[in-house]
Amino acid sequence: MNPATASPSIMVVDDTPANLRLLDELLRQQGYQVRLFPRGALALKAAAAHPPSLILLDIMMPEMDGFEVCRQLKANPSLKDIPVIFISALADTDNKLKAFAQGGMDYVTKPFQEGEVLARVRTHLALYAMQQAQARQKADLEQLVNERTADLLRAQQVAHIGSWKLDLRTQALSWSPETYRLFGVPEGTPLTLNDFVDKVHPDDQGKVAHHWTLALQGQPYDVEHRIAPPAGAAWVRQRAEFAFDTDGQPHTAWGTTQDISEIKAHQAQVDFMTHHDVLTGLPNRAQFLDLLRVCMANSSTLQTQLAVAYIDMDGFAAINAQFGREAGNQLIVQLGQRLAQSVRDRQYLARIGGDEFAVVLTGLKNADDYLIPVQRMLAAVSKPLNLHGTTAQVTASIGVSQYPQSDDMEAEQLLRQADQAMYLAKLAGKNRHHVFDPMKDESTRERFMHIEEVRQGLLQGEMCLYYQPKVWLTSGKVVGFEALIRWQHPQRGLVLPGQFIPLLEQHPLAIQVGNWVIETALAQLARWNAEGLRTGLSVNIESLQLQDPDFVPRLARQLADQPSVEANQLELEILETGALDNMAHVSRLIAQLHGMGVACALDDFGTGYSSLTFLKQLAAQTIKIDQSFVHGMLDDTEHASIVNSVLGLARSFDRHTLAEGVETEAHGQMLVELGCEMAQGYTIARPMPAEAVPAWLAQWHPPPSWQTTSALEAGDVPLLMGEVEHRAWMKATQARLAGQQGTPTPHSHDTCRLGHWLDKPTTRQRYGHLSAFQTLVQQHSTLHALGAQLLQQATASGPEAGHPAHQHGLDNPDTASAWHHLQAQSAELIASLQSLRKSDEEPLSISSAG
Repeated sequence: MNPATASPSIMVVDDTPANLRLLDELLRQQGYQVRLFPRGALALKAAAAHPPSLILLDIMMPEMDGFEVCRQLKANPSLKDIPVIFISALADTDNKLKAFAQGGMDYVTKPFQEGEVLARVRTHLALYAMQQAQARQKADLEQLVNERTADLLRAQQVAHIGSWKLDLRTQALSWSPETYRLFGVPEGTPLTLNDFVDKVHPDDQGKVAHHWTLALQGQPYDVEHRIAPPAGAAWVRQRAEFAFDTDGQPHTAWGTTQDISEIKAHQAQVDFMTHHDVLTGLPNRAQFLDLLRVCMANSSTLQTQLAVAYIDMDGFAAINAQFGREAGNQLIVQLGQRLAQSVRDRQYLARIGGDEFAVVLTGLKNADDYLIPVQRMLAAVSKPLNLHGTTAQVTASIGVSQYPQSDDMEAEQLLRQADQAMYLAKLAGKNRHHVFDPMKDESTRERFMHIEEVRQGLLQGEMCLYYQPKVWLTSGKVVGFEALIRWQHPQRGLVLPGQFIPLLEQHPLAIQVGNWVIETALAQLARWNAEGLRTGLSVNIESLQLQDPDFVPRLARQLADQPSVEANQLELEILETGALDNMAHVSRLIAQLHGMGVACALDDFGTGYSSLTFLKQLAAQTIKIDQSFVHGMLDDTEHASIVNSVLGLARSFDRHTLAEGVETEAHGQMLVELGCEMAQGYTIARPMPAEAVPAWLAQWHPPPSWQTTSALEAGDVPLLMGEVEHRAWMKATQARLAGQQGTPTPHSHDTCRLGHWLDKPTTRQRYGHLSAFQTLVQQHSTLHALGAQLLQQATASGPEAGHPAHQHGLDNPDTASAWHHLQAQSAELIASLQSLRKSDEEPLSISSAG
């Protein structure tokens, strides 16, 4: 039964049976449980075994009176709270006072009134119930407090956080068990503030005292310090709050002590990793620059010199490719150890990255004091190495920069100078050193300032790629896209490559930019492949990249990083002018790339030698005709002839051809007639961001004229060139009419190039029997006559003839009208030329004997 709902148990103790019966009957009628006892001793035993809710106790009983029974009840801790009501015939005040003195709660005299007894019983039962409830609540609260205290202590132990309290008036200090453990002091040891100070690490006592003084003045107390061993923690963080009296004097402090040993150890590890190379344990670039700044400051103070040696391994990429990356890492470690052994006091070595190291040489008295340590490092690197049982050997190229110089110098700039000098040492043949010459650098200082801006743009992620499509001219099928770099400058907006790429010529940053372009292009190909768009990308390669010995191994790694991209999806465009610098090397490079499955194209063809020997040595699959020739081919015979010659060379060597800068439909049509296969340019599409490519592909279709035009036979190409010559004549005539100075006088009909071709015996032999040719000859003669008349009329109506200045040339109505007539005649002549090229009447073939 639930104790809260059970009927109260009442014990009646009286030696008179009649009284027992009367009270038993009276109480049971009210629903109480009643137990009757005629002797006090029996009642005490029963109460100890089963404590009642209330006791009705007679006073005068044999052996033990009621006073003694009550006294013993109150002496028993488990029974002392049970309410006792005395019922006695003794009505005098002394006995009542004695009853209350023994612990009685109430007193009823006999003979009693039943209603009075029941009322007093109910009242004291209710009071007892309330008392018991309060006791239970108090016990529950005490248990909860104990549990929470135990939880707090466990939490402190788990979290390694202790607590403490300090009485500033007595200096008495109390610690929680965890605080004792953290400070390495036996738990329960009496403590004062001095005991705490003694446990602070000697090197940190000054800092702790400073923070403590500030806290006594009302500032927050939050300090990290070490603990003197032996201790449970190496580092702790102390935080506290102070209580102040009305006079502003501190009297009590409550604080926590947190174990931060693991945090400090992790911070130390992170700090080491931040400032050191994980592989070799040497300082990294950031730490080296910090050391270099200190050394430069000391050099200025002591008026001594220093030098920075930038070391790059020759042939490391080949070893890495042959033996694997793990062996390459082992090689780096061994080389780092050798260099560390070769440096002396006041010489500081660091690994800058990859296979590059740097050393600062301090305390130099003479400008060439760097020479001996540099030669020592070259010798140390060149000693044979053992890699997995195989002997390997590498050499180093070292660049040296010196300090001080005539201009103020930052550490980063000094290191960069050494890097540039290292690159020149590598170009000079490797296994040697080169000293940076600041006098030669003076003329390019502004250039390097701009280069630094480009470098920062690359580091800040401001570079992006745009993509321009390349298509087959006659079918319109998309061959692929050329990846073109753009600079999203924060102030200048989208910057085209012509405004910053030329700055990088022969500068090491060109390699970094080129690598970024390749990696970004390959990543875009991977995204397109994943989206179901399978195409190809071409990337321009600068001459400096071609000379980089790590170019091919790095490209292999870049392709491996994008496994979904096939090598044949990438094409590298090599500048013709860049390839001329070292044709044999570029030829071998192209062969290596072909072996990898990577295609190559010769870019801007026509701007260099463009010789048969050149094409024979460089086995690039595609020739790209430079846009400078394509732009002018419609009305510039020289440009048209160059385009035609390049196309002829390409056919002779069975190479594909692609024309750049195709800006109009007419350009594309003429290229088809000359036999060009592919094109790119604004009339197809401007360069676009990657996200615009799918929409462009969905709407692209080639101009109908490209699809209906065919390549000309070799014998009909002069007709096309005649059309170009005529456009050039019309352009020159218009310029003369507009009064442009220096414009040559257009040729007469028998001296211009078209007229000369029309009069050639071979021309008349091939086309003379065709009526269209006779019409063409007549149109040409008429046009020249009209042109001469028009020029004479314009001269006669000019200012020198007394006419108003605003009515000469094409501003004169009569001249303008005559010019429009000439234009109409020109259109008819061009139509005749085109008709002759497409005539159903076959021209006569010319034998070699003729």
